[in-house]
Amino acid sequence: MIKASPEAAPQTAPVPGAIFTGSLADVSFLAGMLVDKFAFHLPLYRQHQRLAAGGITLARATLTQGWRAAPRCSPRSISPSSSMC
Repeated sequence: MIKASPEAAPQTAPVPGAIFTGSLADVSFLAGMLVDKFAFHLPLYRQHQRLAAGGITLARATLTQGWRAAPRCSPRSISPSSSMC
C-alpha cells in the first residue's frame, strides 16, 4: 500500500491474474501443491487428506483435473530461467 501524501487516498497494486484461465487458486496454493508433489513425493490423495484436515473442502477430482490441465509441469521442465511450468 502506498500513500503519496497525507491528503491522498491509499493506493494498492492491482491483483495479479490467475495462473490458469478460470482458476480460483492463487500462486501460493499452486506452489505448495508442486512442492508437495515433486519435492516431498506426496500423492494427490494425501494432499487431499491434508487439505480436508485443514478445513478446505475440495473434491479429489479437482486436484486430479488440475494436474491434467497442466501436463507440461514436471521437475524437468521447471528451470530457474523459466517463469512458469
